[in-house]
Amino acid sequence: MNRFREMYKSKLTTPEEAVKVVQSNWKIGVPLGLNDPPALAAALCKRYQELENVRIIQSFGPVPRDYMFKPELKGHFFYHSGFHGVGGRMGQKVGIADFEPHHISTVGSSTLRHHHLNIYWTTVSSMDDHGYMTTGCGCVYDREYMEAADIVIVEVNEKLPRLVGDAIIHIREVDYVVENTAPLLQVPPIEPDEKEKNMGQFIAEMVEDESTIQLGIGGIPNAVGMALFDKRDLGVHTEMFTDSMVDLYDAGVITNLKKTYMKGRMTACFAAGTQKLYDFLDNNHACYFLQGKVSNDEFTIGLNRKMVSINTALAVDMGGQVCAESIGPNQFSGIGGGHDFPRGARRSPGGKSIIALYSTAKDDTISTITPILPPGSYVTVPRVDVQYIVTEYGVAELEGKTRSERARALIEIAHPSFRRELEQQAYKYGIFV
Repeated sequence: MNRFREMYKSKLTTPEEAVKVVQSNWKIGVPLGLNDPPALAAALCKRYQELENVRIIQSFGPVPRDYMFKPELKGHFFYHSGFHGVGGRMGQKVGIADFEPHHISTVGSSTLRHHHLNIYWTTVSSMDDHGYMTTGCGCVYDREYMEAADIVIVEVNEKLPRLVGDAIIHIREVDYVVENTAPLLQVPPIEPDEKEKNMGQFIAEMVEDESTIQLGIGGIPNAVGMALFDKRDLGVHTEMFTDSMVDLYDAGVITNLKKTYMKGRMTACFAAGTQKLYDFLDNNHACYFLQGKVSNDEFTIGLNRKMVSINTALAVDMGGQVCAESIGPNQFSGIGGGHDFPRGARRSPGGKSIIALYSTAKDDTISTITPILPPGSYVTVPRVDVQYIVTEYGVAELEGKTRSERARALIEIAHPSFRRELEQQAYKYGIFV
């Protein structure tokens, strides 16, 4: 047995033993997505009666953990969320969770300025003979949290892919190791509906050959991916790797040969999708994982020539202010890279920032294009950073336009049944001149 295997063995313990180090009033930094360790979370929650005021700090937890929302755990745990999923939304209602706004590009540094982490824990791939593992399916703020925390605990899951890039962690950096072979979270692609297909086609027409793209997850981004198969030599610089990128790469559409930042490689900071994606990522040097402070830095994004950022939103007002995270004052999701990439794409030579949304909500009873955002809505992207808005009815270019010109462009892509009313409201609020 080599020395790294011996080191691994000396640090190996059970989840139940590992979480015994947690004390009341401690702060635990938890990574997002597939990096969130399920066995450690479950073992910690079993100790809740022994603990008070343990703060769990995490950007996004896609799988609800008991410490996020269980009323009986209130006072024992507090879930500090930077991007609400189901668990965060439920927890906020019962007062065990709350939301902190942040950008993916700055989450690590901003958290560590205000919180000392007693523990950082994460899932990792199996260790190789040289003592190296890779974190979950990404490395958004993992390295920053790990280097700042007093104690580092890893949960080894042999099903995780081994990533290429900044996701590497060495056994020497770890204090405790637990093992838990668990199924990976599967996020199947959403089949686009007709509205989404329309938006996908409008957006695809704006993507030139040799562009570098950023896509998210959901029906609209999937529709965009499906509409790009006639393009040539696309590159990828994105926040999240998705299944649609695998399909485009396998079809020869994505080659990364015309990228001007990390040419030849797709770059991202985390991944979520199906087993097909995880198999594709395993030890694949065509995919390079960057820390979020690099991948989502607007200056880094802008180094890509013809960078096309494609994000989604919930509502937009006639001035171009975009809300992508709340329904009125009710926090629904978060900012993530929703501001990083629009700003970065606009720095790119020939770049385009595109924000897509359905023209209506609640079975066509509410227009998502409004003279003013609903009361309490949070502005995710300020109007000065918005370039293109897309609905199923077309494309509105806002950059270079006055207030009234922006309003008219947005009304043209609103749902037809609301256009007359929106015109009247634009006059009422003095938007039209």
